Amino acid sequence: MPVKEFPKHNTSFFAGLGASLVAIGLGIGSGEFILWPYLSAKHGFGILWAAVVGIAFQVFLNIEIQRYAAVTGKSAVAGFLKVSRLFSFWLLFSTLAGFGWPGFASSSSFLLSHIYSDKPFVWLPYVLLIAAVLLLVVGRNAYARIERFFRYVLPLSFAFVFFLVWYYFDAGVFQDLLKGLLGQGNGYFWLPKNIDIAVLLGAFAYAGSGGNLLLGQGYYILAKKHGMASYGDTANHLPAETDKSARHFNGLRRFIIIENILVFGAMGLVTILGLSYLGPVLLGTAEGLGNNLQFLVLEANKIALDLGWWGRSAFLLSGAVALFSVQLGVFDTLGRISTDIASTKKEFWYKASIIFQGVFGVAVFALGIREPLWLITIGAVCNALAMAVISFAVLWMNSTHLPKLYRPKIWEQIFLFLVGSIYTVFFIVTVVTKLS
Repeated sequence: MPVKEFPKHNTSFFAGLGASLVAIGLGIGSGEFILWPYLSAKHGFGILWAAVVGIAFQVFLNIEIQRYAAVTGKSAVAGFLKVSRLFSFWLLFSTLAGFGWPGFASSSSFLLSHIYSDKPFVWLPYVLLIAAVLLLVVGRNAYARIERFFRYVLPLSFAFVFFLVWYYFDAGVFQDLLKGLLGQGNGYFWLPKNIDIAVLLGAFAYAGSGGNLLLGQGYYILAKKHGMASYGDTANHLPAETDKSARHFNGLRRFIIIENILVFGAMGLVTILGLSYLGPVLLGTAEGLGNNLQFLVLEANKIALDLGWWGRSAFLLSGAVALFSVQLGVFDTLGRISTDIASTKKEFWYKASIIFQGVFGVAVFALGIREPLWLITIGAVCNALAMAVISFAVLWMNSTHLPKLYRPKIWEQIFLFLVGSIYTVFFIVTVVTKLS
């Protein structure tokens, strides 16, 4: 097979940003805004060490998924299908099982409704699902619209959370949060006895992005024209194994690592910690939280007492927009996976899969299944298994299907195996616990 020199990464850092920005944008609406703050409000900060581990795992997975895309000019999904076409069934099933439940649209509508009313608007979830479908199927270049959306939404959301933490800063609570990063909770170490293991697994899986959404990292690297993707269609070319190519690859590799650590890892973790910090400060107690998103409304009501209606509305609106952005990203990711599987008539299959997801979501709502936290949790448990499969599949592809110069080092292979094993064990323990 003919080879080409691995291209030099000449793009500036800020111009090259995109893949991690989109990825963490998809995460802020799930684990960051809902599950981790919910667990912290209910059990204290002693479980936050798991958020650090969870987001570190995903940073590493992102980097390895991007390695394959940068070296081959093809997505990780295309690589899975080269290993075995059976992956097509798994990818479709696991994506639908993890994200087919329209929990993000339901959660977004719940928060939007409470800006104006004490009761959710019954019709709003349908409107949000249809809006997400239309944003992606009307026109071309959906990625450019998604990236542009996150370039505006993320900085505003991040700044608002930072402002709230500063406004409600309490040295004692902040000290407890730092202890929680080391596993020290209020009367427990590492895990409280009464924690719902499924919700914890959901939060662990959503510490960052989660599930097959991670595969979007490959698509977004290609959209940014990084690595071999800069040549366009590289189906019949491999990167040269020369010193010059190695230098160019290492330069791009450094950019990918720094981008993931600073944007995906740091922004994600700071957002988790900031929103988790606000729960105990605003609510003071876990009593009356229940098992739904009412705790966010209670936090918003406390903000209203201190900052007025604008603070309450801004808090609920930022959460609603973040959750809607995840629904948008879920539709886009499954659409891209479908096009890789179909390989022909890509635009048709992309739009058809998105319309199918919208119809499926409407059907779920029509059946009366609308509890936001339950929908997100069941999806997250499925996504933990999906990430285990991704870990092992990426390990196999990167270790055997890439030219030797571009393969992961032995310690990286060991860590990938460890990540996959931990997700697998966590999934099995959760299922056994729930069935027993």
